Amino acid sequence: MSNDTENTYEHIRSGGSGIYKQKRGLIAVWGKEAVQFLDGLISNDMKTLEEGQQMLAAFPNAQGRLLAVVRMLRQGEKYLFETEDATREKVYQNLFRFTFAGDFFVEDLSEQYRYVEVFGSEPGAVADGFLFKSAFSTSHFVENDKAEDLKTGLITNGSVEIPNDLYETLRIESGIPKYGVDMDETTIVPE
Repeated sequence: MSNDTENTYEHIRSGGSGIYKQKRGLIAVWGKEAVQFLDGLISNDMKTLEEGQQMLAAFPNAQGRLLAVVRMLRQGEKYLFETEDATREKVYQNLFRFTFAGDFFVEDLSEQYRYVEVFGSEPGAVADGFLFKSAFSTSHFVENDKAEDLKTGLITNGSVEIPNDLYETLRIESGIPKYGVDMDETTIVPE
């Protein structure tokens, strides 16, 4: 690690914050049969997800092989899936192909929003959009035209940008699996 990378790591681990921008998928599902439909496709019980709550879930194929790990957020009548860019199209196609069989809708919102992940303490510059929180980071999905304002606000409030090699370290330390590296379609869900 370079000195700059080490300093950024120490900044984050000593109570500061760091930001990392990458492409991620954001998919919305809603409709009268959305919960019933989703209960049959992911590893978690969607009926237990209350307004504003979120959960981590496995998204397997019919053989129980892992297509993606997703974070689910309930926003009113919509259920939002956050997924890696590498798995976005698979998740979307697997959801969309069932829309003809039930009363629910699927929309890929990925191109309408930008993703910014904040590691460490949240410095307070929050924009309108969707937030997915975990013990180690907060993921912001903001409209395209507001992404730079969010980034600027975070940096103004003390965040530092995270380089790619440091993101890998933080991701591994935080137990965030990465498709194609830590798992793929040969992985079964219990693994």
